[in-house]
Formats: sequence, structure tokens, C-alpha cells
Amino acid sequence: MATTKKKKTTTRSKTQTAKRKPQAESTGLYTAGFVLGIVGVVFAFIPLCYWIAYILGGLALIFGIIGLTKKIGGYQPIAATVLGAIAVIVGIVMNITAVRVVNEVVDTWSDAVDEAWNSVMDNYESEVVGKYADVEILGYQEVDDVWSDHALVVKVTNISDETRSFSIGIEAVDEDGNRLDESSFYAENLAPGQSGIFNTFTLSKLGTAELENATFRVYRSSTY
Repeated sequence: MATTKKKKTTTRSKTQTAKRKPQAESTGLYTAGFVLGIVGVVFAFIPLCYWIAYILGGLALIFGIIGLTKKIGGYQPIAATVLGAIAVIVGIVMNITAVRVVNEVVDTWSDAVDEAWNSVMDNYESEVVGKYADVEILGYQEVDDVWSDHALVVKVTNISDETRSFSIGIEAVDEDGNRLDESSFYAENLAPGQSGIFNTFTLSKLGTAELENATFRVYRSSTY
């Protein structure tokens, strides 16, 4: 009789151990989700580490949701779900903010570079036009040209004391100063005091009416 009771007790103990083991494994899973959620939240605030927050936060969120679905007791599933969601959301917000800041910095830098470049080109243009060449825009008119029967006619005069060639860029702008189109041409080997007549805007994307109403101005010039 005593021996039989001992065997029953042993059998009951093994059954209880078998029941506790899955519970321990489940608890470990949700504890891992809780830890991943905490680490994910930390990485969400670190620049260039948002993708880590997405991964860790996503795993924590999955582990937490599994625990809530299975109605596992304890704080781990709830904490893992909340922290995982926070990590993903904060990571997304911080990523969007970082991209916006970078774009603003790039735009500011680009504007500064453009302004500096335009200033350099304006100074260079003023040195060429007026110092080495005189550029006179005679107007958009009918011409005898192989490319078009209308063109902007420009007169370039070498006012330096040596033979020079010039590259001239001219833009067409509307009444608000917005560029409509641009064209360039070369005045080759003009002797001192020599002038040349050149046709440009012969292959413009604009129509004749638009070009007749446009204002033309030199925006780039160089000599070589």
C-alpha cells in the first residue's frame, strides 16, 4: 500500500513539471519581447539607427500580440506590445523629421552655392561684356537662316586690343523675369574692333509669338 502511494506521488510530480515547462518557455518569449521593445525605443532616438528600431520594435510587437492572443498572464505581453508600437512609431516620426532636416540643409546649401556661383558668373560676365566685347541685341526678327526664318539677331564687337573669340549665352524671359528659354552662340576670331552679326534662338522650343513678346538679356559670356 505504501509503495503504491509513493508511485502515484511521483507520477503527479512529473505531470506538474511537464505543465510548468511550456509556461516557462512562453514567459521567456514575452520577456524577450519586452527587452526588444526597450532596446527598440532606445534605437528609435538614435540618428541613422531607425531601421534597427523598426526590426526590434516589430519583433516586440509580434511577441506581445501573440501573448495577448493566447491570454498569457503577466505584464510582459502588454509591455512588449506597447514598447514595440512606441519603437516603431517613434522611429518613423524621427526618420521623417531627419529626412526633412536633411532636405532643408541640402536646399539651404544648394541655394548658397547657386548664389555664390551666380555672383561669380555675374562678375565674370561684367568683365567680358564691356571689357572685351560689346553685345548689342538687335531684336527677334525675320532672317535668311538655314534653320529658321525668324531668329534673335545679336551684334558682337571685339573692343579689346587682340583677336578674341567669345561664347555668349542669352536668355528669353517673361514680364516677371522668369526664364522661358535660353540659347548660346560663338563669335569666333574677331579682330580688334571687328563686329559680327549672329542669329540665335533659331531652334527654340517657344513659338514665334512668344519670342516676339519676350525680353532678351545676356546671362553668360566668356572669352577664349
